[in-house]
Amino acid sequence: MELASKKITVQTSEKTVFNLLINCNNIAKYIPEDKVQNWQSTQDYCSFSIEGAGKIEMSIQEKIPYSSVSYSVGNALTKTTLIVFSINKVEGMENICHLQTNANLEIPFFMVAMIKPSLQRFVDMLVEYIKKAAEENNS
Repeated sequence: MELASKKITVQTSEKTVFNLLINCNNIAKYIPEDKVQNWQSTQDYCSFSIEGAGKIEMSIQEKIPYSSVSYSVGNALTKTTLIVFSINKVEGMENICHLQTNANLEIPFFMVAMIKPSLQRFVDMLVEYIKKAAEENNS
């Protein structure tokens, strides 16, 4: 199953967004505190628990300066998947970029209809939280 967040406009440079994304310690800023337990992180790795999803582990797999950051994400119940955050400078505009995330998840066909709406809300919420953190960091 492929997922793509909505493409959002961020009122800051692609460098600011990239620098937030390349540090796993920042991920706690993107997930509502009341949803996360057992948070642990380093610059390149983090793990946490979310009720209903269990322990989730994330690690940075690839960094392409100012254009994308890829994370390996998985838990004991699912196969590891790759989530890619794409950052694109808006041509002719200073300190404005677009942000979108894409993931290809291996989920049994019969579960897609049940799981996809909540996962879609999650990835859309995630880019909104990243936007908010990047714009606050820019102020």
